[in-house]
Amino acid sequence: MRDEYHVIEQLDLAGQQLKNVDANYARFAIILTDNIVELMLYRRCKQAIREDGALFSYGRRYQIQEPKYSDALRKEAEGRSFEKKVEFCRHQLKLLTEDEHVFISSVHQYRNEAYHVGLKHNDLIYPIAWQYHDFACDLFRKLSLSTHRFTCSSDIVSNVVQKHSHETGIRLESFEEDLEKATTSLKKLKPRLTPGFSAQLSRCINSRIDDFAQALWSLTGQGERDETEMFHEVQFHFYLFDDSPIKGQLTQPMLPWDYEKLWKDQRSSWRPKYKALPTERWRRRSDELSHVKCPMLAMKKSQTLLCEIEPLRQNMCQAAEDYENQQQLDWDLRDGR
Repeated sequence: MRDEYHVIEQLDLAGQQLKNVDANYARFAIILTDNIVELMLYRRCKQAIREDGALFSYGRRYQIQEPKYSDALRKEAEGRSFEKKVEFCRHQLKLLTEDEHVFISSVHQYRNEAYHVGLKHNDLIYPIAWQYHDFACDLFRKLSLSTHRFTCSSDIVSNVVQKHSHETGIRLESFEEDLEKATTSLKKLKPRLTPGFSAQLSRCINSRIDDFAQALWSLTGQGERDETEMFHEVQFHFYLFDDSPIKGQLTQPMLPWDYEKLWKDQRSSWRPKYKALPTERWRRRSDELSHVKCPMLAMKKSQTLLCEIEPLRQNMCQAAEDYENQQQLDWDLRDGR
């Protein structure tokens, strides 16, 4: 049961972090949980590959089963790629649903940002870490029921394992019962998520929509200019410097009238990706998200919506910050500072 005990101990450590409803603790929890999810999937891949093409006994005869998995597929499943292990368990072993596959892959991206970037997604990280831990506990039970199990005299039953299962650990004679007890106990380590996962995602998304709207309002001089017109200008600005065919030329020194000519040439042929303001449409989709019952589906819908919102929100907030800095510079120059 050594593998099962390792999982219990790490899920316990992740759950302990989630007792603190705090983004910093949640980052640690999501890293711990993601690590053990990858390890569980890896072990299941290893078992399937080990059994593929193995020697089976039929009475007095022995027969080698024809391997199902190619050498390339085996190498991917046993390699370092997290996504390949998830794909193998989804498509080859049928142990994950499509929504679970998307959920794991999405949260893994948050884990990568938490590990490499740090202070990002403070509003989203706790509910996502909470739901991922809940999912990992269920995955532990499901994968354990589908693997070979045996006990060894050298297995160490720690206090953590005893707390969540039985004083002698998980027993073979009551394996399913002890496993169910451990899963339930691990889930109860963290406080209840209130409001629920879907509602929390919706609330975070609404906050980001508010950021977009407030930045746009600032750029219009608090309503002095048309919001849709300003929205188009911001889109064009980032297109010009990030995606236009002349973006390289814009980094070179040039006279003002040369820049103005380039600007007009590009502006005359450019069409905005978003013609109408998307805020009300975003809010409707966010409201629909808050009523989604399935956490996996809620995560999928939220990521689809965030993929549309975030680039525009970041550009709008950057434009508002640049505008504010320019205003401050103009005031300082006017006052002789």
